[in-house]
Amino acid sequence: DVHNSSTSNLEIYGTEGTLYIPDPNMFDGPVRLYRPEQGKVYEVPVTFDYRGNSRALGLADMAKSLQKGKKEFRCDYKQTAHVLEILCSFDKSSETGKLYEMETKYERHEPMKLNPIRGILD
Repeated sequence: DVHNSSTSNLEIYGTEGTLYIPDPNMFDGPVRLYRPEQGKVYEVPVTFDYRGNSRALGLADMAKSLQKGKKEFRCDYKQTAHVLEILCSFDKSSETGKLYEMETKYERHEPMKLNPIRGILD
């Protein structure tokens, strides 16, 4: 069951619609959502900063946290495990034909604030 495929760079088909995500290698572009009951595609507003090329931003955040003596940083092993489970759940759900119930729990850290001085992290 696929609702309104448009062959974008990444499409996620869910029970309530289809999510179209731009090329993750370009770090920018519209995120769109199709809901079958509404019959059209809507652009989802991006609510966080750092939409441009932000390669190694997670690594820079980790280094900054360690430099400040903090042991926790945004892109940690908990997030990695959760993202890996999400990616694997696509296959598991497809194989079983059932909704996959996530086992990992993840609480998102506060997002980085865009600093007007390029290259300076919060």
